[in-house]
Amino acid sequence: MLGEAYLKPRPEEPASVEVPPVYVCICHGVHEREVRGCIKAGARTEDAVGDACQAGTGCGTCLDRIADLLEAEYGAPATAASLAKPDLF
Repeated sequence: MLGEAYLKPRPEEPASVEVPPVYVCICHGVHEREVRGCIKAGARTEDAVGDACQAGTGCGTCLDRIADLLEAEYGAPATAASLAKPDLF
């Protein structure tokens, strides 16, 4: 089919293109992969991400993006109640 020819890369074109890193926090030069790494290492809040990599500790513009990444990883935004340790006594 004619349409399939457009989907196949030409021999002189690379099969995959390297995507440049995406900044989450411009103030501190933090890339999305670094924020994702902090989240995978256990950061569950914007403050915890900031403590780990400084993202979100400057002007605050990136806090919404950090919250989106946290929600994508954990399924729901973390709240103080969800992070509280249960009373044992």
